Amino acid sequence: MYFSIAGTTIHISHSVPNSEPSSFVQNLMKTLNMSTIPPHPTRNIMQQGRDIHVELNNLYLNDEQIQQIRATYKSSQHFCQLFSNSIDDQNEANKVLGVQGLDVNQLKEKHQKDLGGRWSRRWSTKDGGKENERERVLLRCQCGSSMEARKAKMPYDFTGCPAHIDVTYHHTSSHITRIVGILQHNEACEMQEMKRLPPIPLHPHVWKIAIEQINEGASIAAVQSPKDPGWELDRRLEIIIHSSVSDGYVVAASFITPTVQRDSIRTSSEEYRDSRVEIQTFFT
Repeated sequence: MYFSIAGTTIHISHSVPNSEPSSFVQNLMKTLNMSTIPPHPTRNIMQQGRDIHVELNNLYLNDEQIQQIRATYKSSQHFCQLFSNSIDDQNEANKVLGVQGLDVNQLKEKHQKDLGGRWSRRWSTKDGGKENERERVLLRCQCGSSMEARKAKMPYDFTGCPAHIDVTYHHTSSHITRIVGILQHNEACEMQEMKRLPPIPLHPHVWKIAIEQINEGASIAAVQSPKDPGWELDRRLEIIIHSSVSDGYVVAASFITPTVQRDSIRTSSEEYRDSRVEIQTFFT
């Protein structure tokens, strides 16, 4: 019988009376350093310890960024740290996030893709039971989202920033177990100012009313018609909006069609007068 280990072909004769491997095979196995073989990224998506494959495909990178980031990982110049459940370790982990304007509770808000500052949620996965659930979240600096790779407009201009953070934490306890990534922003990113207003989320009540109208078979005219004198209709943009903003939400809106995927709106509030902002609808 023949088999191969690390490129070496080994022959074991069928005449060997017992099933124990030969002393040669035993010695060969002892010389192999199995710990140097990293886990396959598709077999264990959470990936234990420091051998971690960051999902770069979800970061909207151009070719130059991909080469730069891969070179950083290959030369081990990236940030990679494991944390225990001790108070000191957790304080240190939260400090790492805090320097970037982040905290672990923000990671739990799955519906909130833009996490404040310049960070946006790009990818996540979970494992474990309800009481021991872990989540791994990948965050991206918005100055590093290539407009060629991602067609949507971003609040910040593209600077080629390589910064991204891959965080693994326990959902119940909020204990951070690992942080991996490139935490240094490039110089152009550090000097960057917001160029466009970020998306203003619609109040949940707006979604409820709009969906109820659609489920009840309301006509386009009915969906379009204002229900309140404070509303104004911008027919060119085909969206009805309320004239005020409350707690960061556009408090009322109706869409001309449920198939709209992305559109622009203009508010008439004092704070956002004549400002262009984008919203993402969730109708399918």
